[in-house]
Amino acid sequence: LGFVTSFIFIFLVGVFMSSWVGTSLLALGEWFIIKMPLMSYIYAASKQISAAISP
Repeated sequence: LGFVTSFIFIFLVGVFMSSWVGTSLLALGEWFIIKMPLMSYIYAASKQISAAISP
């Protein structure tokens, strides 16, 4: 039961994040992170690393 619930939850989060509302919220979150002095450097570095690793 826990496995099925987890799978459904992850699926629904994926559907939500691929929608217009989800991408808008993600962009808003990135904007807040970029405005923080130290976090912007950490976020930019981790984003570059994940872009280099992902196919």
